[in-house]
Amino acid sequence: MKTSNIKRLDCARLTRQVLTDNTSATSGIPDMILKLAGLDAKILIVESNMILAGDPSSGVTINVKAIRETMILSTYRCAKAIVNFASDAPINEILRNQAKVTLTKLRSLSKEACYNKCKALTDLALVHAAGILPKGITATDITDAQNLVALFNSDKETPEEKIQLKKAKNKIAIDTLNFIMMDYLPNSVDTLVDTLILTNKDFYDLYYQSRRISHTGQGTTRIHFRLLFKTTPVYGATSSIENKLPGKNPHVGPYPIETSDADGLINHAKLGKGVFDITIQKENYVIKVLKDNKLKLGQSLDLHDVQLEYAEIIIPFGPNETLVVFGPDSPQWAIGNTINAKNITTGSDISLPNLFNADNENSPYSGTGDTQIANGQEFTFVVPSIGFKPYLKMFNNSPNPGIIRIRIS
Repeated sequence: MKTSNIKRLDCARLTRQVLTDNTSATSGIPDMILKLAGLDAKILIVESNMILAGDPSSGVTINVKAIRETMILSTYRCAKAIVNFASDAPINEILRNQAKVTLTKLRSLSKEACYNKCKALTDLALVHAAGILPKGITATDITDAQNLVALFNSDKETPEEKIQLKKAKNKIAIDTLNFIMMDYLPNSVDTLVDTLILTNKDFYDLYYQSRRISHTGQGTTRIHFRLLFKTTPVYGATSSIENKLPGKNPHVGPYPIETSDADGLINHAKLGKGVFDITIQKENYVIKVLKDNKLKLGQSLDLHDVQLEYAEIIIPFGPNETLVVFGPDSPQWAIGNTINAKNITTGSDISLPNLFNADNENSPYSGTGDTQIANGQEFTFVVPSIGFKPYLKMFNNSPNPGIIRIRIS
């Protein structure tokens, strides 16, 4: 196996070790135990097939005990998915009986009987893959189980078969390693760890340090950051990315547009080598461009917290019209925000709109607590924490139309 692939395998092992040694940090993520078991299985498949693809006379042997237990666990997951599928209406009693098995039963079988039972169940899973995939299992889980069954029976191969199958076993090792580095870690494990960026930053940093040490795979080349307005995460912003200087083997096709989650987090993965410009957009916010982010293959770049600013809001209004500018659900109308309002009406000087706070959406203009601003005039105020009313309203007390410009910071 190439040195680069050995480094990638070492990285996967280190990542697994960090997760195994810090289960208290990930204990609040129920899916992490399952993902870690899947990572263990895949690393075992890579390691074992690497040994079998090597020199048969080297004296290095695979860990049959570990393969047997991992095969049983993987097969059992397939069997449960088959039973769940067979239990749907109309009930397929024959299929359900074929797949019903317990971990205790599998572990108690002799080596040959265990192999035969696991092979029969994984073959059954493959036949019914279309039906069982929505039942808590993936196509890769089925493939892993089949690879483990083949590994468990590898000692039955003749010397001639071992030589003939070396190339196939090497391919299984490389394909599985590629899947670990380019899909399983970035799209499954990384996304779970990303949920800890606010609650356990120390472990988050430790995890990504382990991911940076020896990455060489395109799938781990990523840029991630968090969007904030002051200290509040910005949800639903879109982030598009462009590679201005792709390498010899650039990413195929356009990069997907990512959307910030409830914590303001954005992750651009599988980028490959290059120099990247990132454009961030959200309605009522100033467009933000993060330029010239240079990445090497396998690098993970954390841009940390990226601050957004509110854009100008232009509000036209008619004669004697009352408008709700911001309501209680408007993020702009929040305690501590600074509001700057300017009358940019051109023409008649008698346009004197009033801006005032109100207790509810239908509250009429009361003539109190308001500010009149003539053409060209502006005023600035900070939304107070005491006596805060949840609606900002505007009343045009002139017979002429007008325009108000609002800026928020």
